Amino acid sequence: MADNEDFEDAAQNAANADEDEGIAQTGTTFALSPAKATSSIIRYGSKYGTSLWKEATEPLTKGEGFDCTPEGLRDFLELVSFRGTIMGWDTSVLSIPEDPEVPEGSATDFTPNYGSLEAGHLRDVASTYLGTDSRVAQDSFQLYACLQSSLSDIGRNKVTIHRKEYMVNGQASGILFLKLIIGVSSIDTNATTTSIRNQLINVDTYLAKVNYDVTKTNQHVTLLLESLRARGETTHDLLHNLFRAYKTVKDNEFIRYITQKESDYEENDIDMSAERLMHLAENKYKTLVEKGQWRAPSAEEEKIVALQSELQTLKNKRKKDNGGGNKASNKQSGGTGNKSGNKRQDNSWMKVPPKEGEAKSKQVEGKQWHWCEKHEKWCLHTTAQCKGVNVGGQNDAKRGNNRANTSSNKTNGRNPRLVRAQKATVRFADNDSSSDEE
Repeated sequence: MADNEDFEDAAQNAANADEDEGIAQTGTTFALSPAKATSSIIRYGSKYGTSLWKEATEPLTKGEGFDCTPEGLRDFLELVSFRGTIMGWDTSVLSIPEDPEVPEGSATDFTPNYGSLEAGHLRDVASTYLGTDSRVAQDSFQLYACLQSSLSDIGRNKVTIHRKEYMVNGQASGILFLKLIIGVSSIDTNATTTSIRNQLINVDTYLAKVNYDVTKTNQHVTLLLESLRARGETTHDLLHNLFRAYKTVKDNEFIRYITQKESDYEENDIDMSAERLMHLAENKYKTLVEKGQWRAPSAEEEKIVALQSELQTLKNKRKKDNGGGNKASNKQSGGTGNKSGNKRQDNSWMKVPPKEGEAKSKQVEGKQWHWCEKHEKWCLHTTAQCKGVNVGGQNDAKRGNNRANTSSNKTNGRNPRLVRAQKATVRFADNDSSSDEE
């Protein structure tokens, strides 16, 4: 074992020296990245080791870093997986053996299965290499340093307050730190699995929320499926839920297309899976959008819109015509109804008698008015000039007219000239009373 280690050390030292001198070597082991060229311990004192450390611990993205939110978790894990492939973590620290005591035995890839791997099991595995002089221990610390540099201030505060959960024998564990980040970001509990299932059942609710954007909805469903699979769970009714959701889209052509696919599937004319239906639905959606036909109104809907517009136009015209008629009526009557009301209110002085000692004649608005004892109001005639109409004026005259008509009907034998004289007196009284009101 010692001879083998000496051989690997010598090989790496030679490779480091050759690399420092820029010499290309032949006959070396093929690798997709420098970190995978050897599984031996990295000599950080060399230029090669320093360069490797810098590459491994660079932030995963430029900018403020990951805030540990559910929305950004998938992309964050994708970047961790990619960095792990470059740095060789995928075959060391991110490869979790089923039996901690048999590191070379069957193992599970952490990134796509993080939900099914318990923190206790990860701690048992980490305990086998943390504190040892091994490449996997170096990879663990590289992963930890990379994750630390990739978090924002907000994200880092969310995670580091749980320091005990990722420390093993006084050392930070990269894999436990990653597990904690995932837990904080997604509230990784059994309730999360239930929530994911409920969201997959209610895809139609999300579809309406994003204004029937099929592409966004499919991305949402894909994320939910990945989260469910990461927890070792599956779903069996997604295809039914997708058919139901797509048929709620406010587009008749799209609904017709989806309904036809559902009918073909039910009649065994086509093979269909949730993934295939999502692909077909998105293609149809994009085609309709590109043609400018997405959510276009049908012929019946266009007729309804046209009729509604025409009805509104007629209502506006009628309203305008009614407004003009009211103005004309007001003009003919000499003003608005309010003004007429004000005039009657202003003429209330006509029924106020003069006080004792006051004159019984006065000028009002250029006219000479007199207090008429018979009418008991101010008139344009004096009491002496009054034609004998009783108190009450016009109303009495009208009543007299009615009595005259009644009397005429009842007594056909009366003197016709007397009847005509009575009618003339009534008409004169009416005219005189009307002139007094002016």
